[in-house]
Amino acid sequence: MKTNAELTQSISEHIETFLGHIAWRIEVFTASRTRTNLAGALIAGLCVAALFCLVSMASDPFNQYLCLRITLQAIISYIGIALLLHKLWTYALNRLLPVWVLTAVFGSLVFVTITLASTVARDWHDPYAMQFTMREYLRYKLDAAQFVYIFLSLLTLPITATVHYAGAIVKAVKRWHGDPDDSLSILGG
Repeated sequence: MKTNAELTQSISEHIETFLGHIAWRIEVFTASRTRTNLAGALIAGLCVAALFCLVSMASDPFNQYLCLRITLQAIISYIGIALLLHKLWTYALNRLLPVWVLTAVFGSLVFVTITLASTVARDWHDPYAMQFTMREYLRYKLDAAQFVYIFLSLLTLPITATVHYAGAIVKAVKRWHGDPDDSLSILGG
């Protein structure tokens, strides 16, 4: 039977090994800018989709098809922008304005535009059900879309930045720990 100290040491060693493996995987994964930008776009799209699905569930009963549509729209918006920027954005321009910033900003814009267009198209078919004139309705929807765009841009910027700089974060943590054999040490020894 192990004592509490031995058990704690064993658990700590397992956690340390696990964190070292994760750190190594992150460094290998972030070696490719394309992979990193696409992963950031995917995670940003999934976070936006989760947020929109939660908001839609708060107002209506759960609709799996609506959540699936929102998820696909979000993923396509952010990954599409990341792929487009990968093809068009040169390394010199990347130093001026990084792809992860543009992915968050333009991915949010594309997602909000698609969502706004589908909402207006859906409501357009039943103009008698609307409580406003079409002009008032469009102004209201555009004002709401502007707020949502700013919110989503601010939400996804830290997500894409964290994924983009994950490798640098891991290297900084390793340097901070001062562990020369490339394994993280949570025990400090």
